[in-house]
Amino acid sequence: MERGRSSRPFIKGFELRARVECGTPADLAIVLMARSLRDRLSIPGGVSKVSDMADSVFSQHEPGLLEEQVWLQRWPAITWLGMPALFWERFVVLSSHRQQASVWLHPGLADLLLELTEMPHMFGAPITMALLRGRIYLRIQHTPSDLAVLQQGVRVFLSGAESAIGSLSPDVTV
Repeated sequence: MERGRSSRPFIKGFELRARVECGTPADLAIVLMARSLRDRLSIPGGVSKVSDMADSVFSQHEPGLLEEQVWLQRWPAITWLGMPALFWERFVVLSSHRQQASVWLHPGLADLLLELTEMPHMFGAPITMALLRGRIYLRIQHTPSDLAVLQQGVRVFLSGAESAIGSLSPDVTV
């Protein structure tokens, strides 16, 4: 986990970045994205479908796409029952694995994410959390002096990692 200058063009200023090995199946892909970010990254008219088998984060046909734009092309947006309506208003989940997504992104994790979006300067801020290639990744835009956002980001990340390891990893226990 680190805090530093943004490495993504859609995150202004600083970001909290985190990554950890979870031991989840390498082919399991679940992406959570702030709906406002999804709307900013959507490509008018779309692009050709990106193969699920593509190892690179960039499509060979669309080399200028951001990894997050590839995610939007690769996997459908999904929903399920049991999540607060406000969660679906603020976030989109992309995956071909609805059952695993609903296990990983449980209501307790949804509450932590919603608490994050309620913090000053965080409504509509870029947030991504992805379970890809056996790892969980998190990116959150933040202001360096805002310790509360960093603390909540850490809680979100730890809860997401614990959930992935505890419920989706066949080889690791918490």
